[in-house]
Amino acid sequence: MHAIRHIASLGALLVLIAVVSCTPPPPITDAIVVDARTEHWQSQIAGAGPNAGVNVKAGDEITLTIDGKIAYDRSLHGLRKDTTGPWGERPPKPDAWCPEARIGALVWRIGDDGPCFSLDKISGTTFTADRDGQLQFLVNDIKGGYGDNSGSFRVTVTIQRK
Repeated sequence: MHAIRHIASLGALLVLIAVVSCTPPPPITDAIVVDARTEHWQSQIAGAGPNAGVNVKAGDEITLTIDGKIAYDRSLHGLRKDTTGPWGERPPKPDAWCPEARIGALVWRIGDDGPCFSLDKISGTTFTADRDGQLQFLVNDIKGGYGDNSGSFRVTVTIQRK
C-alpha cells in the first residue's frame, strides 16, 4: 500500500511538471517614445536607463500598440504642416531612411542591419521576429529632413516568447 502511494505521488508530480513546462512564459511589455525630430534609430525604453532597449529573439511574437501623432513640414516654406498617425501620410521617397515606407510612418527594424518594416508592409501590428536583436524605431522621413518635425509616437511592445 505504501508503494502504491509513492507511485501515485510520483505520477501526480510528473503531471505537474509536464503542465508547468508546457505553460508559456508571461509576456514582456515595455514602452518606447519615438520622437519625430530624432534622425536616428530609437530603442530606449521609456523611463529606463541609458542602454535599456527591447531585445527580441527569432520566433518571438511581437505586438505593437501605437499612440500619438506627429507633424512634418510638407511645404517648402513651412506654410503647412501635415499631421499623421503611425501609417504615414505621403508616398515613399527614395531618399528616406526606409525608402519603401510612407513618409511620416513609424518604421522599425530588429538589429542594426535588419530590414525596415512599417504598418504598410505587415498585416496588423502583430508579427514574428525573424532574427535576434534590439527592436529599433524611427519616424520615416527624408534624410536630413527631421528639423521641422514635431510630436511623437508611444509604442507599447508586448513580446510573447515561444
